Parts: sequence; structure tokens; C-alpha cells
Amino acid sequence: SLMIQHTALALGVSPAQTHVDYKPGVEQKFSFRIVNTEDNFVDLNTYVVKDISPYIKLEKESLVLDQGEPYKEFSFTIKLPEGLPPGEKISRVVLEEKIPEFVIGEKTVSARLKIAHKVITNIPTPDNYLAVDLTSSVSDKSVAIEANIKNRGAKDIAALKTTFYLKD
Repeated sequence: SLMIQHTALALGVSPAQTHVDYKPGVEQKFSFRIVNTEDNFVDLNTYVVKDISPYIKLEKESLVLDQGEPYKEFSFTIKLPEGLPPGEKISRVVLEEKIPEFVIGEKTVSARLKIAHKVITNIPTPDNYLAVDLTSSVSDKSVAIEANIKNRGAKDIAALKTTFYLKD
């Protein structure tokens, strides 16, 4: 019989999310608090996932809250490039508990707490913006090409000319 006891952690982030203005090429700095409601020692890995994660740089890759430390500030910077596709982009700064893994025979047992801070930016739609879905099919003597085009821009498009180039 094996008994493993691990104290449950109660962590939070405040605020739960950050809204980022789309300012291409401008580095912006943000921070949030990691709240240690149980006053336990906490050792965390930090990383970013999802849509705009390549443009988010974390202050550090790991973080420790000591016993009795009620919170810690955590910072990140974001520098968005020109030309991102329009729409809402959501990434998450993930805080994942570092805990040892227990090996029992050939099995590994682990459990870890993960919490995340949501980073949201809305890339505005330019006046002229088309979303194109291109499909093709080939038979013995012909090629069928279909372009489904949707106007996602702010202005109406009065005329549109399409040209397809085929290469051997």
C-alpha cells in the first residue's frame, strides 16, 4: 500500500486577463499578480500558449512564492508585428506547479496545478480585406478551381477581378 500526501494549493491570478491594444511594432509591458491564498511554498514554471504566443516575452521562466508570501507580481512584454490577420487573438500565460514525479514499479504518478492569465488583443479589420478559401480538383482532362471569397473589410467592394495562374 502506498500513500502519497500532497497539500492542495490555492492559487489565483489578478486580474484574470489583460486586454492589449494593437500597436504594431510597439513594445508594451503588462503585469498581473499571482495570489497565494493558502500561504504555501509554491514553485512554478511559466510559459505562453496559443494565438500570439510568439510575440509575448515573459519576465522569467520560473517563479517561487515562499511560504507566507501572499502574492507576487509577474510581468510580460508584448510586441505585435504589422500584418496579423484581423480578429480576436487569445493567448495564455500559464503558471504550472513544479512537483516531483513518483515512480511506482513501471508507472509514473504525478499531478500538478495549472492556472492561466488570459492575454487578449483584437486586430482591427482594414477597410479592404478579403478572406479567400481556395479549392481545386483534378480530373483526366481538366482542373476545377473554386474561390470562395468573403468581404471581411469595413468597406463594400464594388468590383473584383480574379486571375488564376497555373504552373506545370
